[in-house]
Amino acid sequence: MLYQMAPFFQRFAEETTGASTSTVGFIFAALPSAAFVASFPTACLVKSCGPPLALSVGLLLLAVSTLGFGLSRSVLGWLAWRCVQGAATAPIYTSVNCILAATFRGPGEFEQASAWQATVVYLGYTLGPIFGGSLFQFGGFLAPFALSAICHLLFVLLTDGLGDTLPYDKDEVLLPGDSDSSLASSTSATLWEVCSPRVVLLVGAAFLVQGMYGTLDPSIATHFRACLGDVSSAIVGMLISLMTFIPALLAAPVVLLLPGAQAYLIAVGLCLMALVALIFGGSDPSGPMVTSDLDVGSRVQWVSQLFALVLIGVGTAMAWTPVLPEMLKVSAVRVAELRGEASPAVDAVTIPISAVFNAGAAMGEAAGPVLGGRLVEVMGFGNALLLHAVVFSAFAFILTMSELMKSTHPGDFTPVKHLGRSSSTAFPSQYGSVDLPYPPPPEGINSITHASYGEALRNRCLSV
Repeated sequence: MLYQMAPFFQRFAEETTGASTSTVGFIFAALPSAAFVASFPTACLVKSCGPPLALSVGLLLLAVSTLGFGLSRSVLGWLAWRCVQGAATAPIYTSVNCILAATFRGPGEFEQASAWQATVVYLGYTLGPIFGGSLFQFGGFLAPFALSAICHLLFVLLTDGLGDTLPYDKDEVLLPGDSDSSLASSTSATLWEVCSPRVVLLVGAAFLVQGMYGTLDPSIATHFRACLGDVSSAIVGMLISLMTFIPALLAAPVVLLLPGAQAYLIAVGLCLMALVALIFGGSDPSGPMVTSDLDVGSRVQWVSQLFALVLIGVGTAMAWTPVLPEMLKVSAVRVAELRGEASPAVDAVTIPISAVFNAGAAMGEAAGPVLGGRLVEVMGFGNALLLHAVVFSAFAFILTMSELMKSTHPGDFTPVKHLGRSSSTAFPSQYGSVDLPYPPPPEGINSITHASYGEALRNRCLSV
């Protein structure tokens, strides 16, 4: 419901306050900017009071701020309430991720749960612009925000008793598949422990995906009307919803693709989004590639816009859905290596990685409207989107090359428990099935318990 105003807000703000495209961009960016600032402090809140209570507090604050936004009629008022909305979303996102990680603990369960969460979120993105545009058209500016506030209050009531039913105890958490709390990591990881180069690259992918949507939010409605004619807000809302309906369909099955090589899947998704930017930029009347076949409202324009909307949905599903599970896996292994633990420290990294992921996504969503809005004003929508195509293509190339040339930093491989003595040692799926003819750990040691021993095995594997 936070993203329901894209079909109508730019025109409404311009007509009522004379707000420019860049001003509207700042209003859109206020929410994710505040979410970015609040991400790390609210991680401490979630850790201290538990995800269920933090979730309820965030939903209540979000309901109040959403109603306040709908009642405002000034740029300053919209900016202020948008900032409160952003601060409210930070504990919501982090709490939901922690609840999922605590609930779905078996092999591959969190990946599927995260995918289904993305499906639900994308369905919300899909229905939001449709209902928002329709409610605005028939009920005025306040109507969509009042309905959102009511829905958030209902969710507060639904989550009120959640704390008694969740398998989450902030003082005692278990590793996936373990029944002995002594195997759990005793302390939560720090940001410095979880932020390896691969995690930074994955956060960069989340930043770019959200940045693309942030760029499109304040200006896509104007672009559609420039290409397709003076279509209604409801039609624009339906077109915008196509961008998120496709990832809602694909989020769950996409995690089954390329197991152990999710970075390649993310890179392909970024390439598809670069192609989308190329189509949007090339079809816009302000762009340098417009031909006589691209007259306003022509069949070619309709086909090109619909094709781009389908592509951005597919690209989003591939580039966004695997990011958080991959970050958790990489950082859990890194922390286990740094601490000399035998199993990936999943519980130790859930809260900090959720905060890092949410902060990166929020930063992209904030930078998109601000930088995108400014680029649209200076260069025009067409040229600004063509620049996006170059950036996405370059980052996809960097991500692919980094995966092909895996470094030997901690977190780039997964140490596994050594089950008894044998003439070979098993290594992770991202390196394929590997049997290496060197001795297992010394007599009496049944697991890899020291980071230096794991590092020696990894270096031997890479040398072979």
